[in-house]
Order: sequence, then structure tokens, then C-alpha cells
Amino acid sequence: MTSSPVRYQGRHELVRVGPVRARRWPVALLVVASAAVAYAGAALAGPFSAPVPDRFESALITKPDGVAGLQVTAYTALRGSSVTAARELMVLASVVTVLLIAVLVRRFGLSVPATVLAAVVTAGLPWALAAHRTVTPVNLAVPWLLAAALLAGLRARRRPALGLAGVCLLVAALTAPVVVPIAVTAIAVLLAGHDIGIGWPPPARVIAVAGLAVLAVATMVAAVGPWAQPAGVIAPHVLDLVAVAAVALGAGFGAVVRWLRPFALIVFVGVGAAALSTPSRTPLLLVTLPAAAVVLGAAFDAAAEAAGVFRRGFRTLTAVVVLVVVGASLLVAVPSARADTSAVVRTDPSR
Repeated sequence: MTSSPVRYQGRHELVRVGPVRARRWPVALLVVASAAVAYAGAALAGPFSAPVPDRFESALITKPDGVAGLQVTAYTALRGSSVTAARELMVLASVVTVLLIAVLVRRFGLSVPATVLAAVVTAGLPWALAAHRTVTPVNLAVPWLLAAALLAGLRARRRPALGLAGVCLLVAALTAPVVVPIAVTAIAVLLAGHDIGIGWPPPARVIAVAGLAVLAVATMVAAVGPWAQPAGVIAPHVLDLVAVAAVALGAGFGAVVRWLRPFALIVFVGVGAAALSTPSRTPLLLVTLPAAAVVLGAAFDAAAEAAGVFRRGFRTLTAVVVLVVVGASLLVAVPSARADTSAVVRTDPSR
């Protein structure tokens, strides 16, 4: 994988300062180890059969319906129709999500330590571990959405890649409609920033952005209303709140960095909607999590660049330290987080 060192120039832009041929195996090994944190944390959190499924999980397990139901049915046909098999599928989907997030972060030229941090935090935060065990359609939709984003960004074989991206986006939308307003928001921001639609006349661009903004609002209202796929509310741990504070700072920074702006806006829109809609809070935060991971990785790179860490050439060592320290800290916190929130980890939002 080719990496480009980054430099923050002026107040607005992140500039790559020439391609560097990096050794691929340390990056791949570290990313796989980061994804393993997701499964290890899920195992530490207790057997997949516990806690007892709430009514939202039970509906998808016992009466699978729609595209999400087809995916659950296909997996449980192999593993047996049970709560354990359904939750195992959710955790496996989270492992795929972590791997795709790592690829996405690297695609934007962020460093190996930033990639590992984004992956391991996505995998190991106490809230994320509980959410990834929850049997909800959005857990299956997020990998499809990330695959669509990665395929759409491919320059080689552009047309076939766009076709596959469209298929992945359609599957994601049919699996969990809550991904639709997030995808529309990202497209609107990219179009407004001239990242797509190059050569469009200004009036057409303005009209398209305005139309997409209206569509984003309409689909968000529908996603938390008639299209809603509610899930139990998960109580946050103190480590989750620390991560939220770091992401909030990174999103503020990302609002003035052109390439990071879509992710920052997705974080603001997703978290804002989640705060207003209790039944859809967990699905909205799950679909926002990849954008938050990219923002966190960019914030880490900015801080490391300012401190001069990368100028000393310790990128791989820094990544190993991030994996060991952050990953171990999160996994150690899992049992205590489970004990602290065992009574409220799956609170029915309608009660």
C-alpha cells in the first residue's frame, strides 16, 4: 500500500508531500490485529446468548424480513437459528467494518498509527462492542455502505467500480434505510466542494446541492419515522465519552479541511439526529461511527505532525504502541463496562 506523508499547510488544507513506497506487511498485520480486537472484545463481553434479546432483536431473529432478514437467514441456516448465531453474524460484520474503515483511512493518505487508532477504537470502545453485538439491520448495512464508498473512489476500471458501488449502496439502503440520509449528505458535500461533478456550471451545481439537501432532510425524517428500525439504547462508558470529546474536536477541525469536511458533517448530522430520536439512536450512531473513526485518525495525524513525531521516522513503532496501549486499555475496560451497564445496556427506548 502506498502512503503519502502529510503536511498541514495554512488553515484549510492537508497537503501530501510526495509518495513513499511503504512496506505493506506491517500495515496489513497491524490492521488485522486491530480488527481482531473487535472479536476479542465481543468474546470478553460474555457469551453471545446473553443478555436476553429485546423485542427488536427478537423480531429480526424469529421473523426475519426484508434484505436484512435474508442475510440473517442465510447465516443462521449455516450456524443454526439462534440468538448466538445472529449475534455472531453481527460481530463478524463488525470485523469487516473495521477492516474497511482501515482501508478507507489509508485511502485518504493518513498514517499507519492513525489507521490503527481509527480501527482499534472502532473495534474496542465499550459502546461499540455492545452495539456490534446487537442484532440490528444497520450492523449489516454499514459494511455494504463502506464497500460502496471504497469502490466509488477507485480510479482504475472506473465504470465497473461505479456499477459495483451502486449495487453495494442499494443493498445497504435496502438493509437499513437509515444509511440513505448519510449517503445523500456525503454526496451533497462532495458536490458542493467540487470533488465530484467537475465541469458542472455553477447554477446546476447549486440546484443539485439544494435538491440533495432537501432529500437528505426528507430521508432522515423517514428513517427515524416510518422507515425506522429501532434498537435498544446502549449506556455509554466513560471511555466512550472521552472518545466522543476527541471526535468532536476533530470534527471541528475537519470542518475547515476540504477532504475531511464530508466526514465531519456526517458526524454532526448523525449525532444530532441521534440525540433527537431515542428509538433510532443506536442505528444512527452505528452508521456515523466510520465517519467518526476517519475524523479521529485525521485529528491524531494533525497532533502527531504538530509534535514532530513523524519527522523522527517512528511510524510503525508508534502504530504498534497505539495498538497495544489503546487496544489493551479498551479490552481491560470491557468487563467493568459490562458490570456498570448490565442493567441498562439494552434499554427499550419506548419505555
